[in-house]
Amino acid sequence: MQESCTVRRIGNIREAGFRISRTGSGNNTGKSSHVYLVDTYDTMRTLYLIRHAKSGWDDPSLSDHERPLNDRGRRDAPMMAERLRTAGHPVDVILTSTALRAESTSMAFAAVFGIGEWSLVRTRMLYHADADDFLRVIRGIDDRYRHAALFSHNPGITDFAGGLGVAAIDHMPTCSIFALTTEAAAWKEFREAPRRFLFFDYPKKPLRMS
Repeated sequence: MQESCTVRRIGNIREAGFRISRTGSGNNTGKSSHVYLVDTYDTMRTLYLIRHAKSGWDDPSLSDHERPLNDRGRRDAPMMAERLRTAGHPVDVILTSTALRAESTSMAFAAVFGIGEWSLVRTRMLYHADADDFLRVIRGIDDRYRHAALFSHNPGITDFAGGLGVAAIDHMPTCSIFALTTEAAAWKEFREAPRRFLFFDYPKKPLRMS
């Protein structure tokens, strides 16, 4: 089945990861005014919501929790991880559903980003999580980590991404990445802190994440 999705930005969102710095008076005194984009990744936190890669249904004896990735899923997971890394988007901690298909996807990302077991958290709370589950997991992230990737499932992950108020989204295909930044000083402040849409990407989409 062909997977498709629609994402629409909400409001006048500036380019995420940058603030505008203006020099000069910018008035009618004759002085010039220059605008620069200043990187603010060192002061903001990044959250990647990632749906697991494509899974197999070949073995009816397996429970939903134990379904593995199929051939396409095993190809897409490292490809999307490498695409994210090559585009310059860092990941320093991974939190994943305990379902095999989600954990396998997260392990592909961990390999590409060089993330060890100490920064890979498995939690059943992300298995068919609802909005409250996502928020509990996010609020519990160690504050030393600034760029967190969460691996979970539909429909919850699409519902949560759409409910954040930064972009309207109706479907997250397998191995898609919905990314946003937050000005939260600590992860426990995520719900209340200002947020900005960063990008949305998925395997069949051309590489345009800026």
